[in-house]
Amino acid sequence: MIIVLGKSYSHETQRVINYFKQKKIDFNWIDLELDREGGEDYRHWMKANKIIGLPVVIANDKFVVGDDVELIEKLLKLKSAD
Repeated sequence: MIIVLGKSYSHETQRVINYFKQKKIDFNWIDLELDREGGEDYRHWMKANKIIGLPVVIANDKFVVGDDVELIEKLLKLKSAD
């Protein structure tokens, strides 16, 4: 399961969401601003892991902070088609 943590107004978060949609990759989106209840556990997780940046992509028990597609592809073990 792939989880994207971010804020809907963030351009970087939107870039990651659009990347997954373009690639037709299923993911769960948690808006940390709007989803107060669902996002609470993730906010605690981010604090415990000293993560201050967004978006965060979680997959395969690892995570990437930011919108670097190459790092996200490595996390997902994908090869870029471009």
